[in-house]
Amino acid sequence: MKKLKLFILLSVIISLLSCQSDDETKPNSAPQDFTVSVSDINSSGAKLSWTAAKDADGDKVSYSIKLNNENIAENLSELNYQLTELKHTTNYAVKIIAKDAKGAETISSANFSTTELPSPQDFTISVDNISYTKALLKWTESTISENNSVSYTVFLNGKIMKENISGLSLELTELTHNTNFTGQIKAIADNGKTLTKDFKFKTLQNKAPQTFELKGCDDPGFAYTSFHFNKAKDPENDNLEYRIILNDEDVTDTLFDNSTNSSPIPNNIQKINKLTGSTHYKLKIKAIDPFGNASYSNVLKFTTEKTPPDNFEIRVVGYSPDQTHIAWNTLTDESWAEDQDDEGNPLRTYFSLDGKKHNLHDTYSIRSEKEYILVLYPKLLSPNEDHEVQVVFDWGANNKKSYSNILTVHNRVYSKTTAKVETATLYNSTAEYYPLQFVITFKDSYISEFEDYEILKIQFHDKEMKNFIGSELGARNKIYLTGNITQEDFDYLSKFNDGYVETKDEKGYHALIFYYSVKN
Repeated sequence: MKKLKLFILLSVIISLLSCQSDDETKPNSAPQDFTVSVSDINSSGAKLSWTAAKDADGDKVSYSIKLNNENIAENLSELNYQLTELKHTTNYAVKIIAKDAKGAETISSANFSTTELPSPQDFTISVDNISYTKALLKWTESTISENNSVSYTVFLNGKIMKENISGLSLELTELTHNTNFTGQIKAIADNGKTLTKDFKFKTLQNKAPQTFELKGCDDPGFAYTSFHFNKAKDPENDNLEYRIILNDEDVTDTLFDNSTNSSPIPNNIQKINKLTGSTHYKLKIKAIDPFGNASYSNVLKFTTEKTPPDNFEIRVVGYSPDQTHIAWNTLTDESWAEDQDDEGNPLRTYFSLDGKKHNLHDTYSIRSEKEYILVLYPKLLSPNEDHEVQVVFDWGANNKKSYSNILTVHNRVYSKTTAKVETATLYNSTAEYYPLQFVITFKDSYISEFEDYEILKIQFHDKEMKNFIGSELGARNKIYLTGNITQEDFDYLSKFNDGYVETKDEKGYHALIFYYSVKN
């Protein structure tokens, strides 16, 4: 019995040793072959898929990936893999390595190429709401694959109007009317690919204002003129701007008097200043609409007055018991001389009496068509004293002033006398007697009540006769007066008839007033 147990034990040991030897000598099998496919290929990615690699030994299989011989993934259990961040239009070689737990490997390969970068797709453009200066540009969406985004840039006549537009419209403004425009819309993908589409349109035509009438310029001064014009009609009722065109030059900003209006407006009296005296001008008004269309008024021609002189002469033309008359020839249109400025500052046009200014406009008047007169009253003049008078005109334009000479005058307080002028006569060169002479006779031949007297002045109108003689008629104070004149004197003085002889004797000063006649 003991021998039987020993035999069985030995048999079991031998059997176990035999099985261990078989396991240690059997080889490991690699995973079986499998197939690889590449799908969803685009410019930056692709999807890898493969069939399962079965292992004959039943070992667990894992996968790794090489892309162009670079390891990009390991220990994968899934049967697919998404490739990203690839380069566009590039060839790639893929190896899928199946490995069992004992390290046995099986490799399956595939090749593919990425595509080109996707471009924005075609789109359509329309131009709507076209007016004189505006248009609405619209377009459909330009789509693109691979989740790229698209922005738009608009060009007009070669100029960029706006960039990086995300919407699908753009209003074009500040266009010129009646103009052909060409442009492009560029669809730009964020991968840099673009698609450009052209468009064109024409803005509406805006018509010019109608012609209108200009009036005035019929009484210009030496440095200014006034005018007015009616409103120009505009076909589209646009607001119009008016410009002053003088001798074909726009002078609105330089010569226009904007003291009442900032710019010329219709149906108002307008004025332009700083003109040149004795100059011919052509004036017209230009009407401009917001689109640059223009029309013109009729043309007015005018000539400015002569420029007042820098200096002029004043003279005494008569004394009387209550007035002294000082005259000067017309200088220009004196009605526009300024007496004081808008703030009431000191007088600008005045006469100066012994250095003190007085308002000239209160004391002067027109004596004749070509002559003005200043009347000085006794309250301004001390009796029987000399006074200095000067007249100054400020013309209110071009900083122009005119200054007279300084004239010495006096306020004679005349005494009564029985002496009177009986006749006073001017003789022409054709007269039978006393040609080109004057003759003054006195009542009863008396020039004074006293034999001791002086003849201070003989005056015909405004001309003093300085060369004369007194012919006695039996006594020193019984005389007649004669003197020579020129033909020019006669021609001038024959237009008037006033005069006087000023004398002085024991009773004082006397003015022997006369009205002369002329003999041809």
